[in-house]
Formats: sequence, structure tokens, C-alpha cells
Amino acid sequence: MPALQHGFDSIIDAIAEAVVITDSRGNIVFVNRQTERLLGYARDSLLGRSVDLLVPLSARGQHAEHHREFIASPQLRPMGKGEQLHVRLGDGTELAVDITLSPVKIAGERYVISTIHDVSARVRTEARRFRAVFEQKHQLAGIVEVDGTLSDINDRALDYSGLRREDVIGRPFDQTGWWAHDAALQARLRGAIRSAANGETVSFDATHPRPGGGLGLVDFSLRPVRDENGKVAFLVPESQDITERRVAEDSRDALHRAVELAEQATAMKSRFLAAASHDLRQPLQSLSIYLSVLERKLGDDDLGEITHKMRQSLDVMGELLGSLLDVSRFDSGSVVPRPRSFRLQDILDRIVADNAPQAAEKQLTLDVPGTDLSVQSDPGLLERIIENLVANAIAYTESGSVSLRCVSDGATVRISVTDTGIGISRDELDLIFEEYYQLDNPVRQRGKGLGLGLSIVRQIARLLDHPIEARSTPGVGSTFTVTVPLASRVTPAPPSE
Repeated sequence: MPALQHGFDSIIDAIAEAVVITDSRGNIVFVNRQTERLLGYARDSLLGRSVDLLVPLSARGQHAEHHREFIASPQLRPMGKGEQLHVRLGDGTELAVDITLSPVKIAGERYVISTIHDVSARVRTEARRFRAVFEQKHQLAGIVEVDGTLSDINDRALDYSGLRREDVIGRPFDQTGWWAHDAALQARLRGAIRSAANGETVSFDATHPRPGGGLGLVDFSLRPVRDENGKVAFLVPESQDITERRVAEDSRDALHRAVELAEQATAMKSRFLAAASHDLRQPLQSLSIYLSVLERKLGDDDLGEITHKMRQSLDVMGELLGSLLDVSRFDSGSVVPRPRSFRLQDILDRIVADNAPQAAEKQLTLDVPGTDLSVQSDPGLLERIIENLVANAIAYTESGSVSLRCVSDGATVRISVTDTGIGISRDELDLIFEEYYQLDNPVRQRGKGLGLGLSIVRQIARLLDHPIEARSTPGVGSTFTVTVPLASRVTPAPPSE
């Protein structure tokens, strides 16, 4: 090495980094002045010594193997990729460093030039940043080595458990904290540590004695953290007291169960009402037939007037019972829409035919221009909506007209029923779709029904997903509009329809 020492001493000494040169056997043959200043060794105390002198005691076994591998396949590379390296200083302490290895061959002899860079300031900064993040965690957190030793814990965990840092750091994790007195939980925790050390994330809930007394519930997880080489470097345990949250969830579940029971009771009531209404309809139909026969047989004017009033009462009862049956069917969810494409004029013709006599009786103009538009909907249910709107408009209009218009914007059709009736105040406009609510019927005259017509309209509109809106001015009239998707083409009606 004389040529090396005499030829390059001044050059290497001028390098700002510490430089250590070793031979193929790992013995130090040269160090520069920066090495003396940085590591705290006199140059003479290093020359001829094994480079293991600079390796921390905990890493010397691995270093010998790594040195043999490097000599067998030398190439320029950083040392200990993915790991934080340390060198042992002259006073026995350690310093965080980065080391670059450069192989060189001189006079047939192989040497290794190690350039050592002090990164202790960076490591301290990163440690402070990690500690700040670590302490800001809302959970109780720590760091566990892969052998199960607790190496760090945040202040939140210490405050919660009432433990002291010096009493738990360096101890087996399963022997610290509230699980130290629970053999079953200790065994579970040891199993979790083994699984996490093998790369799995483990989580479970466990009961524990709370600091203020009583038992609580904690959500615990243990996840592995890997280094740049994919090897598990350490484990991060995190836990959070979820007692209050679980109590709230249980209360919410109880509320949901109560709501479900209420909904079931409502459905049972609707099914009962449907069955009862259906059973009542049959004797009413029979009574209507008998009344028709009686009307034909009785020729006396007084008796004829009596049978006429009986007929009116029977018709009203049938209409009211039919409305109740309709409400119960919608409430119980037994009505299933069957949408298809069809011509609007087909149902408008029937609506005009059904309502023209009532309009004529009140001397109202029923204005329904023809239309060639087609829509996508359930024809029977849509007809029920428009029929109810027209019948309602006639019922609450004493003079003037009831008109029906169909206007398309290219994607939908707005079907509007407008009357010149009594109108609706702003306060009542949102109430008219409620069940049993009626305008201008404070004593609930039987001839004006039960107030279910618009309620059924709203239920059908929701079922079909057809928006419905109402506008009205008291003393001027009202307009009800239902919006229906425009059909691209008309599909034939099913044979049963």
C-alpha cells in the first residue's frame, strides 16, 4: 500500500466525507482526516484493525456475511439498502450514517472504499416528525418489534392506561397493559403478534376494565410495517375505546327493530283492511242487484224516491269502500307497476267518456284536445291519476271549465288538469295530498267522499316515479301536473289488458 498512501493521501484527505479503505480481508488500510474528526478515532488506532471495530455490536454478525458477499461480487452500491446504518464511535456511542461502497483493484489486490456520510441530523428530524404524528393519533398506539417487545408507546395510551413509559418500554407487549392479567387475551395477543410478524393485519374487539371503573369495549388492531425490501420491520398496535359507540349502535339497532315492527304492524293492518274491504264489497254488490230488482218492481212515486235515495247511499258506500281498498293495496305494496309504451289518447278517451256526464250536469266545459303523443308508463295506473285529477276538478268547480293539456319537451310529457274552481290557499296546498283531508267539507258530507282521491294520486305517482305538482290561486282555480317519460315507440298491449 505504500504507493496508495503516498499518491492519494492528500486527495482523499481533502474529501469532505469520511473515507475508510479496507482490503479483501476487511482490515482497515487507510482513513482520511474527516474520519478522525467524525468518528472520534486516532488514525493510528484504526490502521490494521478489522473494520468490525466500526460496526455496532448488534450488527457485527450480519456485517461479516455481507462483507464476504460484497468481495465475491463487488459493485458500486449503497450499503444496507432499506436499513438505517450506524457506526460505532470512539467513545462507544453510535452515529446514524449512509455508507457507499466502491470496489477498486490496485496491483492485483482488491480494496473497498467506504464513503461515510453523517445523517444523524436528518434522522433526528424524521424521528421528531414521526413522534409528532405518533402522538397526534386519536387511537392508543405503540410500536412492537417482531419479537414481541414494546419499543414505543404514545402519550394517549399512557394517559388512558395509567402506566408509565419506563415501566413498559422494552417489555413483552403481552405483559403490559390491562391484558397482562387475562391469560386468554394474552394468548390471543401472542398469536396476533406471530401473525403480524408474518405480514398479516390482525384486528379484534375485546372487553377490558376501564380506568374509571367498569368494563369497556376496545377495538384493537396490529398491523405490520415493511421496509424497502418488503421485510416486516416492526408492528404497530392501535386500539380505541368504542364502548360509547357500541352503546349508540345498539340503541340505533333497537330503534331500527322498533321501526321494523311498526312497519310490519302497518302492513298487517293494511292487509287486514284489504281483506275486510274485499269481503264487504261482495254483500254490497249483492245489495245493489236486489235494489235494482226492487226499483223495477215498485211503481209508486214515493217508494221510487225512497229506492232512489237508497241507490245514492249505496253508490256512495261503494265508492268509499273502493277508495279504502285502493289505499290498503298501495300501503301493503301489493300493486306492482307494469310500464309499457302506449298512446295517451287511448286513456284520455275513456276519461272524457266517464266524466262528461258529471261536467254536463254542472254545465261545465270539459276541454280535452286530442294528442298524438305516446308515453312510457303503466297505462292503468296513469289513467287512475288523470281520472282522479279530472274528477276532483269537476267536483270543486261550480262554473267555467275543466281542461286537460299534454305538452312535450322532447323527453317528457307534462299532463296538466286545470279548473276554474274555488282554488286552494297556500297553507292548504301541501295538505291536500294527505289522507282524509278535504277542502270545503268541514262537516264531512258523505257525498264528498273520504278525501282519499289525491292521496291515492300521490301514492301512484311515487310508485311510477312520475313527479306531480300543484299550483292554485284561491277564487281563480288550480292546475295539477304529472310528468311522464315520452315513449320512443308504442308497444302492443298485453292480451289480458
